[in-house]
Amino acid sequence: MAMSNERPVPVDNSLVFAQESAPASAPVRPAWAILVVDDEPDVYAATCMALRGIEILGRSLEFLHAESAADALELLRARPDVAVILLDVVMEADDAGLALVARIRGELGLHKPRVILRTGQPGYAPEMQAIRDYDINDYRIKSELTRTRLYTVVTSALRAYQTLCAVEATRADLEYLLAAQTALLAANTLPVFAEGLLERLAGLFGVPAHALFCGDSRRVHDADEPQRRVVAALGRYAEWSWRRLDSLGDLPEVQAIELAFAIRRTVTSACGIAVHLPSRTGTDAVAFLGADDLPATHDPRIVEMFAQNTAVAADGVRLVERLRDAAYVDGLTRLPKRAALAETIDTALNAGLDTPQRLLLIDIDQFSEINETFGDRIGDALLRGVAQRLVAQADAGVQVARVANDTFAAFGPRERLVPGEWAKRLDAPFDVEGLQIGLSFSFGGVELVADCASGGEAIKMGY
Repeated sequence: MAMSNERPVPVDNSLVFAQESAPASAPVRPAWAILVVDDEPDVYAATCMALRGIEILGRSLEFLHAESAADALELLRARPDVAVILLDVVMEADDAGLALVARIRGELGLHKPRVILRTGQPGYAPEMQAIRDYDINDYRIKSELTRTRLYTVVTSALRAYQTLCAVEATRADLEYLLAAQTALLAANTLPVFAEGLLERLAGLFGVPAHALFCGDSRRVHDADEPQRRVVAALGRYAEWSWRRLDSLGDLPEVQAIELAFAIRRTVTSACGIAVHLPSRTGTDAVAFLGADDLPATHDPRIVEMFAQNTAVAADGVRLVERLRDAAYVDGLTRLPKRAALAETIDTALNAGLDTPQRLLLIDIDQFSEINETFGDRIGDALLRGVAQRLVAQADAGVQVARVANDTFAAFGPRERLVPGEWAKRLDAPFDVEGLQIGLSFSFGGVELVADCASGGEAIKMGY
């Protein structure tokens, strides 16, 4: 999005773990669900005995039993998390097992569970025919399944199931990222973009949105240089919104965010994850998601992709803000420009004038001569001083703008724009670099009426 042909400096977005005061205990992973579908209880008991106490791929085994295809179907409706099905062929009917496979894949839509056909009567379901015509993943004769072979078969099936789960999760994550980026591209201000990003970061992890977006920023009309601050804050951090980062103290969240800025990498800590968002323009940001126990279900590359994609979108939003700033905000006084004031008046005209509105123009007399006498530096300081006094005079509902080099304007309810009252605020001399400089002003204006064509026309009428 940034207008540059230079390639960005490669950024290492691998995760960094912040120091913790004590090692956290590893989360308990759920057991693999193994369903034995067989009308012989002894077969189920023998299977449980053979694999008792064994962990496969770091997880224990949970055995479920169904004595018929109908029972198995109902159990699978309630437990779609079954990973492996050890399925007999001949039960209530000679082809009950094969018919069940078709219903599992079709009616229930369960394509991830690995189905191992296990039969004691191979003549009822020849191996080549069963593999060809049904979506099964292995075919075994019961008498050949020793304890070791059973362990091998189940381990292979679980490994395949785990891979399918990872592929499905990655696909879902990629779809989520695409939808998130599309939605974020609609934002046209950084705070709006930041809030949307934080909501989607929380959605990616499936946790509540207690989150912060930090970067170098300032409000539209702030005269100060951009500061590293909290641009957006959600959930329990909502009160931190727009505060400078260095004013928040030595909190764990702040430490993680500062570390992410310093090393330009994503940082995980005991209190959450700080996702570093690299920028082509040098205005990096960090999105922090607070959570005591973030689920470790995502491939780290998904988080990296989220960071890269949203960082590009953030650069685009910043570019739009800079263009809008150049068009609508005066760089010297940080007041709205003439075009911005005209749009404000247009909005009021389109909404209808419920109360009398006035446009007050304030012109500095002989400002060009003053500027030539004292120089541009003093002249700029005087303009900033006038702007500050006018803004201090304005209350809610009054907008102050700079509409020309030495002309300011105020627009709002008529009773709040009495020229004499505004002139009093400008009577005192301006203290600039030890000089006391008095200025005189000329006031003009126009009463807005409903048939006024536009804000631009109203400003012209005010001169």
